[in-house]
Amino acid sequence: MMTRDNDNDNLALAVGDARDTERVAASLVMRGDISALTPEERARYYLATCNALGLNPQAQPFAFLRLNGKEVMYATRGATDQLAAIHRLTREIIDGPKVVDIAGAKLLYAVCRATHPSGRSETATAAVPIPQGAEAIANAVMKTETKARRRATMALLGLALLDESETDTIPEARGQVPAPHRIVPSDASDAMPDEDPERDAEPPPPPPLSGPEHRAALELLATATDLGTLRSHWDDLAPETRRATEAQRAELVAAKDARKAQLTPQPPPEDPPPDATPPRGRQRRTAGPQTVDAPGAQTTRGEPLETRAQRVAHLAQLGHALAVRASWLRHREAPGYTDACIARVQALTGCVDPAVVRRYLQQGQPVTEGQRAA
Repeated sequence: MMTRDNDNDNLALAVGDARDTERVAASLVMRGDISALTPEERARYYLATCNALGLNPQAQPFAFLRLNGKEVMYATRGATDQLAAIHRLTREIIDGPKVVDIAGAKLLYAVCRATHPSGRSETATAAVPIPQGAEAIANAVMKTETKARRRATMALLGLALLDESETDTIPEARGQVPAPHRIVPSDASDAMPDEDPERDAEPPPPPPLSGPEHRAALELLATATDLGTLRSHWDDLAPETRRATEAQRAELVAAKDARKAQLTPQPPPEDPPPDATPPRGRQRRTAGPQTVDAPGAQTTRGEPLETRAQRVAHLAQLGHALAVRASWLRHREAPGYTDACIARVQALTGCVDPAVVRRYLQQGQPVTEGQRAA
């Protein structure tokens, strides 16, 4: 959440010379106009705002436009999506999108509720005029829902910034100015325009997903209470999945699939037929680890899981309890697979009670610290 102290810090970073402070303050603080800033000051102010909010500037979370005779900075989709993931917000559409009649005008209407992990929530409304044509109406429906989500995000975090989805409804908003990409070095004034070494340089890649960000993404997926919320969380985590390593992305996909399987209604299991009595004089042969007892079973990558040995080897490659549970939900009917999954979760979590692990596999109840080994 931006505060007055953050605004003052941003102003101090934007102004390199103390003599210009009065000029910048009169334009930026009192009138909200950044046109008085030089290109270098504007870039510094841009980066300082990203730093205060914890945003990645390479994703271009802000842009500039001219509005009512002054130049202002507004939040793009990258800003609201990053903020929702950083603060682990739960955003759900509680009304609409639907068609309403207001003063004789037909509008698409939606209400979104954004909830902070602390329990604090905020609702926001979005309305979009109904256009002509089926394709245009379909796009307007999606635009209404997206606009409601972004406005709820900004309202919950207390950010007094114009959102990108609102700029097209302001007739005076014209001439969008792209956001600055870099700060001009102090000695660049002596270089010729065609000697700029950064002119043809590739933009640096986004930073990799950190460990805390990865854990926060896993926890966000685990908070989904229905399939619609799960899809919304997965869409919100799109920037994180692009920055994730292959192993992190595989773990996120496994967590999403496990939560989806848990939230999907399962048909009641059929009663197994009674075991047939073996013929007299014959003994039932005990299946060994290399016996094919689950023909056709395989992982999502096509690796065979037809024998107990293959299934145990597959579980040994899984490094997270969520991934083990996702595999169990897909192959729970395989002989002995429940016991093998319980043993693997115990090895990963340190839980000494197999009944607790069995409830985790069946119901998704997390293993608490009191249930772990001392």
